[in-house]
Amino acid sequence: MKRKAGSRVLDLALLAGGVVFALLIVEVGLRIADFSYVSFYRPDDKLGLHLRENAEGWFKSEGEAFIRVNSAGYRDREHPIQKPPGVYRIAVLGDSYIEALQVDLDKTFPVQLEQRLNACKAFGGKPVEVLNFGVSSYGTAQELLTFRYMASKYSPDLVLVAFFTGNDVRNNSRDLEPDKVRPFFVLDGNGLREDRSFATSDEFRRRTDRLHAILNALRVLRVVQAGYFVKDRLEQRAEQASNEGRQPVEAGLDDAVYSEPSTPQWRDAWTVTERLFAQFRDEVSASGGELVLVTLSTGIQVNPDPVVRQRFMDTLHIRDIFYPDRRVQRAAAALKVRSIMLAPRLQEVAERDKVFLHGFKNAGIGTGHWSELGHRVAADVAAAEMCGPSWQARNDPR
Repeated sequence: MKRKAGSRVLDLALLAGGVVFALLIVEVGLRIADFSYVSFYRPDDKLGLHLRENAEGWFKSEGEAFIRVNSAGYRDREHPIQKPPGVYRIAVLGDSYIEALQVDLDKTFPVQLEQRLNACKAFGGKPVEVLNFGVSSYGTAQELLTFRYMASKYSPDLVLVAFFTGNDVRNNSRDLEPDKVRPFFVLDGNGLREDRSFATSDEFRRRTDRLHAILNALRVLRVVQAGYFVKDRLEQRAEQASNEGRQPVEAGLDDAVYSEPSTPQWRDAWTVTERLFAQFRDEVSASGGELVLVTLSTGIQVNPDPVVRQRFMDTLHIRDIFYPDRRVQRAAAALKVRSIMLAPRLQEVAERDKVFLHGFKNAGIGTGHWSELGHRVAADVAAAEMCGPSWQARNDPR
């Protein structure tokens, strides 16, 4: 009996050793092949999701760039919390367009905006420092909380809220947003009330349990990364199959934003969004800064072919493809907040030069996030506005 028991133990040990050896061989092979599928995000009980501090690795699913997250948990250089004397600081808050995993850091909108503002000697010729607080999937609610908990500590003189019309309105609605593991602000009389119920949800607890903590720690191993890669691709295919025949022109975006809201849910979503702008203005002002709203662009808005744009508008009975941008602009004016509307100017550049400003060869041209050219043109347009005489006259301390 002792021999049989010992034999079984030996067999199990050999089996375990074989599995470990095989995994080691696969690990070495994946590293030689430079395979990478890094986890850049972690759960956060205030924001739902946050970039993982000091994470680094390749991002290749759309475009290609080597990503380094700084020690504060943002895709940016390191910045001291205390603002250096004489520096004019700008904090940019936004979603994946500002985070910009698709392009190298020096090609992103915030970095290029900083370069242009320094070149034109905006803001009285002070050195301009632009800080990137963008995180993928964020809406205005999470951006407001990011300012409250993080960006305000850096004492920004100007806060640019980069509003993505393609899905930010929906992100702000507890009724419309399918991802409930995030904070919301809900209508409460004439104001808003923060709803942090996600932090006690079963799904958030699952994401923060011990097993997930162990698996996240093991994601330094390429074998584990490969497992997550396969799992995520299978889930994406299943989602695409379930949505076949009823997706909008671009997955993840909302066609409903291009027209006046036609349902109570969309009307409430816009109301919440506009009240968030007001709350943003008040909190930024209380911290000694100025709020500026910047509307970005969707791929269809800046498609270089007017026939394609018109076909999209005719199909959905859209009168003005810039309806959401103009609505944000009107809301800003009502709040006496400055705004910059990028999409119309980007459309002009795209049509004139016959170029696409969205998309990558490995994920599709004309849709998705800004390409390097898109970031560059967006920075050109924003800087031209901010370096202009009317803008600078308002900032002249004399």
